[in-house]
Amino acid sequence: MKKQSVLIVLFIFFTSFLYSQSTYSGNVSVSDKNFFSSYSRSSSDYYLGGCNAFPLGTYVNVKLPYSDDSANIKIVTRIPEDGIFIQISDRAGESLNLEIGDVLPVRIQVTKFTPSPLPELDSASALNPEPEIKGFTEEVLATSEPIVE
Repeated sequence: MKKQSVLIVLFIFFTSFLYSQSTYSGNVSVSDKNFFSSYSRSSSDYYLGGCNAFPLGTYVNVKLPYSDDSANIKIVTRIPEDGIFIQISDRAGESLNLEIGDVLPVRIQVTKFTPSPLPELDSASALNPEPEIKGFTEEVLATSEPIVE
């Protein structure tokens, strides 16, 4: 009984490394220099990108299927183009030996997901715990006569 338990635990432990993360495939487009000009890169570990499928703040690895070239991309915006899965900055395109305007099939793997924080409210007055019922304001209730049946 002990041998079977140990073997089952070892089997589960070693086979858990065989499962990889989800890999997506789609078209990549290299943007011009102006598309990502309003975004700043806070680290040299990744390039900027846009995608409509992943949440903003997601880090992905884009790999060309015909070579070993890959680039780490942080999703910072949505893209306006149909038929494009992910759009990368011109710097990311240079690292993959692609030119501006190139559209190629790629494999994409999510490496890190960090959702963007929820926007904070400007003030505490923005929260109104008491709902307003139309026609029943404090002034109307104070001046109206009680209903007697």
